Amino acid sequence: MPTGSDDREHARGDGEHEEAARLAGLSRSAAYEWHNRYEEDGVEGLRDRPRPGRQPRVDAVTSARFKERIVAGAELARDGVVAFRGVDAQRILQEEFRIDCSLSSTYRLLHRLKLSWLAPRPRHPAADATAQAAFSQLLDCN
Repeated sequence: MPTGSDDREHARGDGEHEEAARLAGLSRSAAYEWHNRYEEDGVEGLRDRPRPGRQPRVDAVTSARFKERIVAGAELARDGVVAFRGVDAQRILQEEFRIDCSLSSTYRLLHRLKLSWLAPRPRHPAADATAQAAFSQLLDCN
C-alpha cells in the first residue's frame, strides 16, 4: 500500500515525472521542463534550441584569410622562419589580423580550420640536394 506522500505525488503527477527522470538519467526539474516543452510545442519543442554565448573572436572571412596565409607557408625574408610553429601563427594573428589570442586558442583555431601541426621538415634555401645525396651514399644511410 502506498504511503501518504506517494498518494500526494501521484495526485499531482509527480510520480510519473520522477520515474521518467530516473529512467532517462535526468533531474526531476529537467523532466518537468521537457514535459512542459512537449505540451506546448509537441516533438518540435524537444529539439535543441539555440544557445546564447560569446561570439567567436575570428569570423568566417578572417578565418579563411588566416588559413590562406598559413597554407601559403613561411618565407624566411618575410616571416623570419622557414616553417610555422604555433607561436608564429599566434604572432600572425596579432600583427596582421589584430586578434590577440592565447597560444592554446591559436591551436584550437588551427584545429577548427583543419590545419595540422604536422609539417615536413623544412629545407634550408641554400641546401645542395646533390651534395646531400652523395654524402648519404658515402655513409650508406639508406
